[in-house]
This record gives sequence, structure tokens and C-alpha cells, in this order.
Amino acid sequence: MVYIPASGHIVDKQTLEQKQHQVIHLEDKFKVWHRLPVFMWLVYLGMKGHLHQRYNLLHVGGIGTIGGKYDTRDFCYNTTDRKCNHPSGDVIGNQGTFFGRNMLPSTSNWMRINWYGFLGKKFKDMFGHVCGLILSGLVGFRKPKDHGVPYSLTKQFFSIYKMHSLLPNKFILRNIKSTTPKYECPLVSENKWEDLTNDNEVIEALREVYEENVDKLDLLVGLHAKKKIKGFAINGTAFFILLLITSRYASMLEADHFFTINFNSQTYAEKGLEWVNKTEALKDVIDRHFLDMTRKWMRCSSAFSVWDAALNKRNYIPLYLRLTP
Repeated sequence: MVYIPASGHIVDKQTLEQKQHQVIHLEDKFKVWHRLPVFMWLVYLGMKGHLHQRYNLLHVGGIGTIGGKYDTRDFCYNTTDRKCNHPSGDVIGNQGTFFGRNMLPSTSNWMRINWYGFLGKKFKDMFGHVCGLILSGLVGFRKPKDHGVPYSLTKQFFSIYKMHSLLPNKFILRNIKSTTPKYECPLVSENKWEDLTNDNEVIEALREVYEENVDKLDLLVGLHAKKKIKGFAINGTAFFILLLITSRYASMLEADHFFTINFNSQTYAEKGLEWVNKTEALKDVIDRHFLDMTRKWMRCSSAFSVWDAALNKRNYIPLYLRLTP
């Protein structure tokens, strides 16, 4: 049983974001979010993503002239001393919660919400973009909206992409010049090497370089050393940053005229627009170009599965109303 003292007078004075911090922290602490229907799960993810981008991500890049001047204090992020540059409180965004460490991966619905909105693909295919950004998604909006900010990514996201072997070696591989804690980035820190990985050989190599100081761990080294999520080629830290940054990509969708005012058959041609709207997975692309091959060899629902695996059972419950797996 959890005892909650009478604190109504304190709650009344709190801002909306402070209340959001408490809601997210409680859901994380008691691990109830994964039992929610997908619709409520998306609300949870939206709140969590907003708090992360408000307090835990570093704004980088120049500022465009479209939006006019801005106050740097409007962009809050964790600093190297593990505090926050928020003008009214340096502990904001650093409440000691488990943000970023206990979210299991799933992209089947999280990514779709930016494209189709809460009403989903079938509604949008039937009625078009008619109910605003939240209900109908970002793609197909009447005109682009860039919010007066440049096309830029956070340092954390760029650092994650350094893991990609196709990036030129001229980039600085060790994240020494980053203004945020190098491996934490700046999620909850690991306290010992055993928290990072259970591979004794890796732990021995890390101790040889960094001794017992986990805080000295470089981002790229930590990303490759940390134990992977089951079924994934990357670890939880990398996945969570990639997941959060999709909303930055969503802003690019909102600001790109090819996905807003020019998202039509005049720009893409009828066949091109049909391909964009009907291509949901790699299997759709292979079906389009090698139909005979997929009919003969591919029984599965996903091209990334074993091709002779059985099809997934049809689920008649709308995606956003399903219980989480």
C-alpha cells in the first residue's frame, strides 16, 4: 500500500508539466503503462516524449529568421554538472526517475501516429486529412509549418548515428566535445560496469581503459558495450533516443511542402501517390517488384521474419484500441 499525504494545496500550485512529471514517474515506478490499451499508451508516450524534449534534449543549430529572435532560456536541457539550465529551477528534468530506462520497444503504432493520426489509416484513406494534426496526422496538412526553427538534429541523435558504419571516419568518434554527459546522454546513469553489460570480457576491457569511473565512459563505446534488447541489434539507450527523435522527424514532415501542401497526385502522379499511401513495409516493396517470388517463397507477414513462417493471425480490434503485447 502506498501512503499519499494530503497535499492538495501543493498540487494546486504546480504547473502542468510538474504534474506530468509526477504522472509519468508513478507509471514508470509501478510499471503499469504496458498494461494500458494502445490509445492510452500513446498518450503516455506523448507526455514522456514532451518532457524529454523539454528538459533532456539539447537544442543545436542556428536559428532561422522566419521565427524571429528567441530567448535561450526557453530551451532547457541538462548540463554537465547534472543540473538543468531552467531559469527558475536547476533540478527540473532531473528528478531521479527512471525516464528512458524501462520502455520496451515497439514501433508498429508509435510511428504510425505521426503519419495517420489517432483516427488511423482507414479513416484517413476514406475521408482524407480533415480533423487536424492530432487526429489525422502530419502528412497531407494544408500548408507547411516550420515553427521558426532550422532543420537541425540534437547532438544525442547525431551521436547515436555515429554507430552506423557508413558514416565517414572524419567525424569525431569519441564524444569528448559534447556539452552533455557523454554516455548518459543525459539519461539515468549506470552506477557500475555490471549495470552496463554482463559480458565479463567487455567489463574487463572497460576497466582497463576507464578503471572504475563509469562517468568517463564515451558515448560510442558505451553504445556498443551495453547489452542489447532481445531481438534488436542496438541497446535500450540507442533505441530510446531514436524513438524520441522521431518527433523531430515529425516536425520535418510538418515543415516539408512535399508532405503537406504538395502531397497530391499533381506532384507525385497518381501511381506515385498510390505507392506512397499503400507501402507500409518492406514486404510491400518486394511484392510490387517480385510478386512471383513472394507468392512462391514468402508466407510470413514481415520480410524481416523467416520467409516460410506462418502469417500473423488477423486481429479485428482497431490498432489503437488493442492491449499492448
